[in-house]
Amino acid sequence: VLVYQNGYDNFIGGEIVTLSSHKRKNNTSPFFVGNHSGISYTIIKYDLRNIPSDASIESAMLSLNVTTLNDDNSVFNLYFLPVNIDWSYNSIVFNKEGSNSEISYDGLIKKISTADKVAINLRNDWISFNTTSIVQEWITKKTTNNGFIFFTDSASDIIFDGFDSNKKMISPKLVLSFGKAPKEKEASKNNDTKPSIESKPIEKV
Repeated sequence: VLVYQNGYDNFIGGEIVTLSSHKRKNNTSPFFVGNHSGISYTIIKYDLRNIPSDASIESAMLSLNVTTLNDDNSVFNLYFLPVNIDWSYNSIVFNKEGSNSEISYDGLIKKISTADKVAINLRNDWISFNTTSIVQEWITKKTTNNGFIFFTDSASDIIFDGFDSNKKMISPKLVLSFGKAPKEKEASKNNDTKPSIESKPIEKV
């Protein structure tokens, strides 16, 4: 089992950015996901280069330590999807004419039926997402690791600390377990044949 969290040897880096409807972006803690005082959502990307390319991912759970900013105990859904376009903090845009619909709120809402979700009505606690199939595709390079995007369609807000948090144990955590992918057994002619018996010359009497 490998833990990808700031403070662990396996963690070799990553990038997080919050995008807001006020055309602002932020890459320092705290990070936001909300739809209350303005739309905001956050993208998280882990550097997973130290996972062997032939790894068979058995489990990959991404956990966030979240705090809700709501005054009541209403339940709302936090959704996540893999990001399908390359991005960086310097290049990413939001809510601008000509921006890629993949990272616009309208574009996300159109995909909400295919997104995984967690229902939240709590404060200062861990929530987890099963990302096993997504990480497996990244490792085998079927798709590119552009991270995960988190958003909500509810009038609620949450915050969480990122990789830069002074409290490392509440920073985002990706826990992986994997083995090696089974390899096809190579057929060997010798496996199916009996050992040969050396012939000896007949001795004369």
